[in-house]
Amino acid sequence: IGLGGVGKVILMRLRKMIVEEHGEWRDDVKFLHIATFKDPTPEGGQNFAQEVLGRDITLQPTERIVLSEGLPQPPHTATLAGHPHVQAWFPAGLPVNIDLAQGAGGIRPYGRLTFHHKVHEFRGRLHTFLAEMGGTADIYILCSLFGGTGSGTFLDVCYVARDVKNTMNAHGEMLGFFIIGAIAPNEVMQSNTYASLMELEYYMTKNILTSLDGDAARHLDVAVSDHLHP
Repeated sequence: IGLGGVGKVILMRLRKMIVEEHGEWRDDVKFLHIATFKDPTPEGGQNFAQEVLGRDITLQPTERIVLSEGLPQPPHTATLAGHPHVQAWFPAGLPVNIDLAQGAGGIRPYGRLTFHHKVHEFRGRLHTFLAEMGGTADIYILCSLFGGTGSGTFLDVCYVARDVKNTMNAHGEMLGFFIIGAIAPNEVMQSNTYASLMELEYYMTKNILTSLDGDAARHLDVAVSDHLHP
């Protein structure tokens, strides 16, 4: 599961590597990219190889979730008003009149807000993938912690994925790989990374988080991940 722009880079490089090393596509590896930005070239993009050794490695529609897709037009006041458990954590002074189809803009609450909008779709997609794998699969969650989508959604993605896995009695580990460096990090990137690591440390200790799933807040008393690799 790749989150945000960096998550997509990792997924595309992994797809390329699999075909280069094995000479063919592997059906026992599933991919899912989650992004806020509605990419005009979501299948691959000009910076990614779309074919390797004659094999198509582009992301297919079932391998993508665009979090901002289907959101009401801004302002998003109604989105918050209809979900008090989301309104409880969304910063009161943060503008809600932005076009989230252009991305989270490095703002963590925007990323988390859009994930709330698509959480049921994520659950369904992950359930399908795990069922296709016979209920046994390791889940890898990949992202950077300096952008708005990755740092804003990674904890909820981990918890919801864990909840789906436990509900299905699926076997396998969950592993998080979170990138915390950048070539030229600005203040926003540094702040996002610091906040993400502080939250990660807290929730790894407390093992509890208010879930975005459903119309009412729930608490998930489970670990964020089995292994973390920042």
